[in-house]
Amino acid sequence: MDLIKMRAEIEKFYHDTALPGEQLPQPKKSDAFIIGIQKNQIYFMDGKNTYVQYDALEQVDFNGPEIKNQEWRAQLCRFGWMRSCAEAYLQTGDEIYVKAMRDTVEAWLRFRPTKPDDEIDRSYYLFDSTLSTGIRLMAWWNSIPYCADSPYIDKDFLDRVYTSTLAQLKWLEKHNAKKGNFKVFELKSMLFLGCVLPGCEGVLPYVSRTIGEAFRMQVEEDGSHEEHTMGYHNAMREDFTHFAIMAQNRPSLGIQIDGKRLAKMYEYSLAAMAPDGRRWGIGDDSRWHLDVEPTDRAEFLARYQKLRAFLQLPPLTGELESKFPCAGQYFFQDEKTKICLDATHFGGSHFHPARGAITCYHGDAMLLIDPGSLNYERTDPFCMAGRSTPLHNTIVINGFSQCHGNDARIAWVDENENVAAFQCVYDGGYTNYRPGRSPWDTLATAKSICGKHVRTFVWIKGKFGFCVDYVEAFAPSYHVASHYQLLNCPYHFDKEIKTIFTCRDTYNLHITSPWSSFKTEAVLYEGDQEQMLGFIAAEFGGLTGGTPAPLFSIEGNVKGATTQCCILTPFEGKDVPTVQVKTQSIDMSLHFEVKWRGETYLIAASVPFLQDDAYHTSVGYKGPLVADGPLAILGDDLSYGYHITYVQRKEDEKK
Repeated sequence: MDLIKMRAEIEKFYHDTALPGEQLPQPKKSDAFIIGIQKNQIYFMDGKNTYVQYDALEQVDFNGPEIKNQEWRAQLCRFGWMRSCAEAYLQTGDEIYVKAMRDTVEAWLRFRPTKPDDEIDRSYYLFDSTLSTGIRLMAWWNSIPYCADSPYIDKDFLDRVYTSTLAQLKWLEKHNAKKGNFKVFELKSMLFLGCVLPGCEGVLPYVSRTIGEAFRMQVEEDGSHEEHTMGYHNAMREDFTHFAIMAQNRPSLGIQIDGKRLAKMYEYSLAAMAPDGRRWGIGDDSRWHLDVEPTDRAEFLARYQKLRAFLQLPPLTGELESKFPCAGQYFFQDEKTKICLDATHFGGSHFHPARGAITCYHGDAMLLIDPGSLNYERTDPFCMAGRSTPLHNTIVINGFSQCHGNDARIAWVDENENVAAFQCVYDGGYTNYRPGRSPWDTLATAKSICGKHVRTFVWIKGKFGFCVDYVEAFAPSYHVASHYQLLNCPYHFDKEIKTIFTCRDTYNLHITSPWSSFKTEAVLYEGDQEQMLGFIAAEFGGLTGGTPAPLFSIEGNVKGATTQCCILTPFEGKDVPTVQVKTQSIDMSLHFEVKWRGETYLIAASVPFLQDDAYHTSVGYKGPLVADGPLAILGDDLSYGYHITYVQRKEDEKK
């Protein structure tokens, strides 16, 4: 096997998957792997500097008994240290790195002995998925050719690695995952091997056809990837981008990618960035955290424009998209604040049930935050807690989660330069059981309740957000809570006036609950291990567990339906806002007089509208605010309504 020629084919492969002038990917070095390998250690990429010490690397047990975490077993089987070792060898010429590569591969070959004509039994791969197989094969063949001069890479070793590779590739093609990022990552691996490793070309017809199928099936009309989680979306966006470029550079492969829909994937990525370029944290994603390397938005936009030109799409003009109905995610922004409505549609195992949740970035931080991914290991209590509704900024009934597959409906959404508003309707019920994720072996302990939550939210830009929650459940009585998870930072909590606000030096958020139709109390949870409330990801997410952070809850026991409201005010420094609210119920409408920083706003909404009732009624003409539509707002310098042609103060109407 000519490794020098193969290395040239690898570089040609990456050249043909990159935009003109882009730097080609090279073996990347992880300092943790490099330092550990020198001491016969393999690091677990869990964000905690965890490692396993071996007497010799030939003794690696790929069942991973040393650490009770499914991701440890997966990482072992994926050989993440290989490319780091190859890079270190290229830089230093030290044979210790190539020896480590060979020793660990030899350990694998003993662990999974194969012959050229073997058909690998799927059950044989207890801890080794199709995804791990694809990643492992890319790790091997992206690394070994860069060490061609080493005596450790001899013909006998290469022959045995090649034989194993052919058997694994045959198994991978036969068992290629049917859905999600697994399928795409595996196709990328098979495309790589088919293009660079002699004898693997036979996989290319299947791969080329199936890449197009995966793109059509997985990327939705609004550009969001079907899993609706930004980390996985970004990975899929990059893979499909490389496939699209390869399709242009090697048309004989027959890969088909719709350039217009691929472009929409970039707009979704841009919308789901916080203003500082960090992540939003929805689903199994990194939460907003200062240690996350931010994306340079200008560089990202420039690359997007370059891709559009390469795909012969017109230059980007006008505003970027910010509403993604297929994903169920909507973003609203003014000069200093960005708000997200999380009504995410179910997208598989990386989904977190948080329909109706609101998150808010103001100034320099995500102050009302999504907790992000706490752990993938199911035996860790943080795994299920992070995937539950109670850790998110929405309504919770009886401490249960929203049912995982029952999507919310956006009844309406609107935005202009002064106001952003929406109504999110979730009527899919609540349960303590999640198929495929709950730790129970049976449904014997499952409890559920039929329930509905309608959240109507109006953000008066530059000022405050006004949130009304209508809740009903079909039970004699039940417990309802409205949760607001804050960033782990200094705060002030006042139980009596049901208010909390952050106390940072720069930018802050004030939340108060001035009215509800039932008796409520304000409760603060912070690192509550018993109820698993008041936690966000300990670091930026993944496998780090949870760290305490204040969760503000307005809660109480209810008979029948109920309505409550909260007001959210972003502010700067110590300029804490003053908020007072008077509420009246008049002629099937709720009227709110909001005094905010000395300004007065009249807000009125018909009760059937707030309940998402089948009957469509207007605010009417009997209250302090008169309007011919279901929602109206009037301030000194603001007039807004939904489906209205007329809105006025009652006292002005008489003049």
